Amino acid sequence: MDLKYVRSFKYLGHIITNKLSDDDDIMHEVRNKFVRTNILFRRFHKCSIKVKILLFKSYVICLYDAALWRRYEVASVARLRSCYH
Repeated sequence: MDLKYVRSFKYLGHIITNKLSDDDDIMHEVRNKFVRTNILFRRFHKCSIKVKILLFKSYVICLYDAALWRRYEVASVARLRSCYH
């Protein structure tokens, strides 16, 4: 049986690359934050500000895999920080 070598794969929601860098996972999280925020604004535009804030905190700002990030570039974290603000 031949082994396949891939550049990256997703394991338990975390993207693992052959460079052992977490930049791809961070960029995936940035894209997800934008998608989740747009979905929240589109679906709940008639809700009150309190409800939107609660939904934003619980649905958009979850960074469960951030504790696994060890090797990354400063630019990747800067993009995440910019996305967060």
